Amino acid sequence: MPNDIRIVQLSFAKKAQAQPDYRFHDLYFLICREDWIAMALERVLSNQGTRTAGIDGITREGLETQEARQEFAQQLRQELKAKTYQPSPVRRIWIPKPGKDEKRPLGIPTIKDRVVQQLLRMLLEPIWEADFLPVSHGFRPGHRTMDCIRPLWRHINRTQKFWWVIEGDISTCFDRVNHQILLRLIARRIDDKHVMQLLKMLLRAGVMEDGVVHTTEEGTPQGGILSPMLANIYLHELDAWWHRNWGDLTQNQKRWRREKGRRDGTGEGSVLYWRYADDFILLTNGTKMYAYQVREQLCQFLKDELHLELNMEKTKVTHVSDGLDFLGFHVQWMTPPRNKPWLRITPSDKNIQRFKAKIRDMTASYRGHDAPDQKIAAINMITSGWINYYRYCNAKAIAHKLDFWVNQRLIKWANRKHNKGVRYVLRLYRTRQIEGNRNRWNLRVINSQGEPVWLFKMSDVTIKRYQDRSASSWQNPYLDTSREVLIVDGEMPLDNLAWSGSSSKAEQKDWARKAREEVSYTCQNCGRSVLAGEAVQLHTHHRVPKSKGGQHHPDNAKVLCQECHVKAHKVSTSST
Repeated sequence: MPNDIRIVQLSFAKKAQAQPDYRFHDLYFLICREDWIAMALERVLSNQGTRTAGIDGITREGLETQEARQEFAQQLRQELKAKTYQPSPVRRIWIPKPGKDEKRPLGIPTIKDRVVQQLLRMLLEPIWEADFLPVSHGFRPGHRTMDCIRPLWRHINRTQKFWWVIEGDISTCFDRVNHQILLRLIARRIDDKHVMQLLKMLLRAGVMEDGVVHTTEEGTPQGGILSPMLANIYLHELDAWWHRNWGDLTQNQKRWRREKGRRDGTGEGSVLYWRYADDFILLTNGTKMYAYQVREQLCQFLKDELHLELNMEKTKVTHVSDGLDFLGFHVQWMTPPRNKPWLRITPSDKNIQRFKAKIRDMTASYRGHDAPDQKIAAINMITSGWINYYRYCNAKAIAHKLDFWVNQRLIKWANRKHNKGVRYVLRLYRTRQIEGNRNRWNLRVINSQGEPVWLFKMSDVTIKRYQDRSASSWQNPYLDTSREVLIVDGEMPLDNLAWSGSSSKAEQKDWARKAREEVSYTCQNCGRSVLAGEAVQLHTHHRVPKSKGGQHHPDNAKVLCQECHVKAHKVSTSST
């Protein structure tokens, strides 16, 4: 990031930290600066999501050259300076919910709107990071899911006795954000009417589905860069509610509250709280009855102050010995009859089943003709990502079991592929892997470059303790001048959209169709479009040819008309 942008953000962070009630003004000119727009555009185009077009049909493919980017940035700057910029409705598509048959909406903004949202994020995030509490960890720089999980080891034990858990679940949280309340909350810090008007326009830009534009009276911009931060600003009020009632008490006050609860029979106790986006839990060392009272207070606060509804059926009051799922982890207090009680945190059964479903699909019978090296590489992407998400919890035993299960699935897939029996498959794929201290049998394939591709073993990942950070150790990351502030887009233990390693005919056709849809059936070279009524035949071109290891993968796709496709192949042939 250019130093002058970093210096501005540092000054905002210092001011916000020193003066919690200060309202920032005269900010709009910053998002009209060329260096700010260039930085925002660079960050937006570095995101894989810009492969998918909004309602204007523009993707990052149309902004590959420096000239195109400069022209785009200049045009946007003129619109912002003249205050003629108008956000476009978000293109809505529906994607499957992880592990469910249901679907959830996903919004795809235009690249121009993404850049404006990124500009606002660069402007507002240094300010709000000074206000956010250390119990909020979702979509914030320097925070991750383990920051919600690690403290559980410290508090769920026989000394502190936080046995009762309230599993928070807000019904359609992001879709129910009240615009008036959100803008009022932002106005506590921002005293610039032009910035506020820009935010208001983005919130009310609407969504387009099946060619019809629907107005958005509530909710944050779906799929937008700004949405997580706006949701955190909104739910910061929930964090502050907990802090006022329980988080700001001294140790003596907490002790007095518990003693009072014992005397008067209310069972009152302390309450702990952690939130990751709209997922949160509350722990109490009071009685079960007091946990239900806290749940009622929580429900009433959300309803009265934020106009949100707590799903009472899913917001359970659970004893830790019965176990609960949180952020893909299963948390349970174990009391073995002859051993010391302990807190076990493992991958949740739901996420284990999601993992197996993904591997099962990648090794299905209809994928039998895929290239073995690509198949192992694709499986390794899934397994390494999955175990690295869980490398700080009690995942060693399940890693060994899943290694054996993945190994068997791959052998079964290879057996169907070659149709010569398991012994033939083992002779072809199974060999000794000698690396460092490892000397074991494993599955291996030699790729087209003559390099071995080994099957990744999740049990090789060292399970270690996550560094526990106290509340006092958290600070605004924009105050740390020693490093670049990272933009965190969230963590997922398993990406359902990960490449399957398949190159089947059916998947090729589906892949090609999706590629054409993403660019609105437009040639990415000459701009001729089917939707414009032109007689054009579109093809899906491999940027890296299949003969050179190019894969049937969205990142390797370019949609061209027949004439441009022929020219592209002539150029590649002449270059070789």
